[in-house]
Amino acid sequence: MHTTQDLVLRGYGGFALHQRTPRRFQMRLDHIVVGDIGIAFLVNGPTLSYAVADKYQNRGFATQAVRLVVDWSFEELQLEKIVARVRISNIASQKVLGRAGFNVEQVERHIYLLERRNPKAAAA
Repeated sequence: MHTTQDLVLRGYGGFALHQRTPRRFQMRLDHIVVGDIGIAFLVNGPTLSYAVADKYQNRGFATQAVRLVVDWSFEELQLEKIVARVRISNIASQKVLGRAGFNVEQVERHIYLLERRNPKAAAA
Protein backbone atom coordinates (compact mmCIF):
# COMPACT_ATOMS: atom_id res chain seq x y z
CA MET A 1 0.00 0.00 0.00
CA HIS A 2 1.28 3.46 -0.88
CA THR A 3 1.15 6.57 1.25
CA THR A 4 -0.33 9.77 -0.12
CA GLN A 5 3.19 11.23 -0.26
CA ASP A 6 4.61 8.72 -2.75
CA LEU A 7 1.85 7.40 -5.01
CA VAL A 8 2.26 8.61 -8.58
CA LEU A 9 0.24 7.19 -11.48
CA ARG A 10 2.18 7.69 -14.72
CA GLY A 11 0.60 8.58 -18.05
CA TYR A 12 2.23 9.49 -21.36
CA GLY A 13 4.74 12.21 -22.25
CA GLY A 14 5.51 13.60 -18.80
CA PHE A 15 1.89 13.41 -17.61
CA ALA A 16 1.30 11.96 -14.13
CA LEU A 17 -1.18 11.96 -11.28
CA HIS A 18 0.20 12.77 -7.83
CA GLN A 19 -1.92 11.65 -4.89
CA ARG A 20 -2.96 14.51 -2.56
CA THR A 21 -5.45 12.70 -0.32
CA PRO A 22 -6.53 9.04 -0.21
CA ARG A 23 -8.89 9.45 -3.21
CA ARG A 24 -7.82 12.76 -4.84
CA PHE A 25 -4.99 13.44 -7.33
CA GLN A 26 -3.34 16.44 -8.98
CA MET A 27 -2.87 16.18 -12.75
CA ARG A 28 0.65 17.30 -13.63
CA LEU A 29 2.48 17.77 -16.89
CA ASP A 30 6.13 17.55 -15.93
CA HIS A 31 5.95 19.70 -12.77
CA ILE A 32 3.05 21.97 -13.77
CA VAL A 33 -0.37 21.35 -12.18
CA VAL A 34 -2.90 21.15 -15.01
CA GLY A 35 -5.94 19.77 -13.19
CA ASP A 36 -7.49 17.72 -10.41
CA ILE A 37 -9.35 14.40 -10.29
CA GLY A 38 -10.77 12.13 -7.63
CA ILE A 39 -13.43 9.80 -6.29
CA ALA A 40 -16.01 10.87 -3.69
CA PHE A 41 -18.51 8.56 -2.02
CA LEU A 42 -21.93 10.13 -2.71
CA VAL A 43 -25.57 8.98 -2.77
CA ASN A 44 -25.27 7.39 -6.24
CA GLY A 45 -22.11 5.54 -5.21
CA PRO A 46 -18.42 6.24 -5.79
CA THR A 47 -18.48 9.33 -8.02
CA LEU A 48 -15.71 10.58 -10.29
CA SER A 49 -15.05 14.30 -10.64
CA TYR A 50 -12.32 16.15 -12.50
CA ALA A 51 -11.33 19.54 -13.87
CA VAL A 52 -8.59 20.64 -16.26
CA ALA A 53 -7.27 24.21 -16.48
CA ASP A 54 -8.53 26.00 -19.60
CA LYS A 55 -5.15 26.28 -21.32
CA TYR A 56 -4.56 22.51 -20.97
CA GLN A 57 -7.94 21.33 -22.26
CA ASN A 58 -8.32 19.34 -25.49
CA ARG A 59 -4.89 17.76 -25.10
CA GLY A 60 -5.95 14.34 -23.75
CA PHE A 61 -5.08 14.97 -20.10
CA ALA A 62 -8.61 14.37 -18.80
CA THR A 63 -8.88 11.10 -20.74
CA GLN A 64 -5.54 9.86 -19.37
CA ALA A 65 -6.46 10.93 -15.85
CA VAL A 66 -9.90 9.28 -15.93
CA ARG A 67 -8.46 6.00 -17.22
CA LEU A 68 -5.68 6.00 -14.62
CA VAL A 69 -7.96 6.81 -11.67
CA VAL A 70 -10.67 4.35 -12.73
CA ASP A 71 -8.15 1.52 -13.12
CA TRP A 72 -6.52 2.45 -9.79
CA SER A 73 -9.93 2.64 -8.04
CA PHE A 74 -11.00 -0.77 -9.29
CA GLU A 75 -7.69 -2.32 -8.26
CA GLU A 76 -6.79 -0.52 -5.01
CA LEU A 77 -10.22 0.44 -3.65
CA GLN A 78 -11.87 -2.70 -5.08
CA LEU A 79 -14.87 -0.72 -6.28
CA GLU A 80 -17.58 -2.53 -8.25
CA LYS A 81 -18.66 0.57 -10.17
CA ILE A 82 -17.93 4.27 -10.55
CA VAL A 83 -20.44 6.90 -11.60
CA ALA A 84 -19.96 10.34 -13.13
CA ARG A 85 -22.38 13.18 -13.69
CA VAL A 86 -22.00 15.46 -16.69
CA ARG A 87 -24.14 18.23 -18.14
CA ILE A 88 -25.81 17.33 -21.41
CA SER A 89 -24.26 20.50 -22.88
CA ASN A 90 -20.71 19.37 -21.93
CA ILE A 91 -19.88 17.36 -25.04
CA ALA A 92 -16.12 17.29 -24.28
CA SER A 93 -16.61 15.55 -20.92
CA GLN A 94 -19.09 13.12 -22.46
CA LYS A 95 -16.39 12.15 -24.97
CA VAL A 96 -13.76 11.79 -22.23
CA LEU A 97 -16.00 9.49 -20.21
CA GLY A 98 -17.03 7.51 -23.31
CA ARG A 99 -13.38 6.91 -24.24
CA ALA A 100 -12.80 5.69 -20.67
CA GLY A 101 -15.58 3.09 -20.96
CA PHE A 102 -18.45 4.89 -19.22
CA ASN A 103 -22.01 4.39 -20.46
CA VAL A 104 -25.08 6.58 -19.96
CA GLU A 105 -27.30 4.96 -17.35
CA GLN A 106 -29.81 7.71 -16.64
CA VAL A 107 -30.82 11.21 -17.71
CA GLU A 108 -31.85 13.70 -15.01
CA ARG A 109 -33.04 17.07 -16.26
CA HIS A 110 -29.91 18.54 -17.88
CA ILE A 111 -27.48 15.92 -16.58
CA TYR A 112 -26.36 12.50 -17.76
CA LEU A 113 -25.54 9.94 -15.08
CA LEU A 114 -22.84 7.68 -16.49
CA GLU A 115 -21.48 4.48 -15.05
CA ARG A 116 -18.58 2.11 -15.53
CA ARG A 117 -18.50 -1.30 -13.90
CA ASN A 118 -15.39 -3.16 -12.77
CA PRO A 119 -14.95 -6.09 -15.20
CA LYS A 120 -13.30 -8.17 -12.45
CA ALA A 121 -16.30 -7.69 -10.13
CA ALA A 122 -18.70 -8.78 -12.91
CA ALA A 123 -16.67 -11.94 -13.51
CA ALA A 124 -16.64 -12.95 -9.85
